[in-house]
Amino acid sequence: MTSKNPDQGAFWQQHVDAQKISGLSRRAYSLEHGLKEHQLIYYIGRCEKRASSKSAFAKVVVSEPPEQAPVKEFVVRLIFNSKIVLEVGTGTDPEWIAQLINYVGCQQ
Repeated sequence: MTSKNPDQGAFWQQHVDAQKISGLSRRAYSLEHGLKEHQLIYYIGRCEKRASSKSAFAKVVVSEPPEQAPVKEFVVRLIFNSKIVLEVGTGTDPEWIAQLINYVGCQQ
């Protein structure tokens, strides 16, 4: 808030902030603090206008995602007695494959 007297600007800014926090009406706050209500209203308007005209910037950093090796899809084909063919790709649980092989082996 620009003012001929910097202390006056700080004085009113403190009262504007305190009035908002107090929960009191502008009239009640003015009476309690010995202020003229119309002056408080004037400075509230100035503070709101000043706050809305401020620009804020945030630093934004843009970066490329890290390069990743291409994922190769491996397929494993298991053939049991020429009757059962099982194809599994990457991401298949090895324990499940072992259990399946064990089960199929026991069925023969």
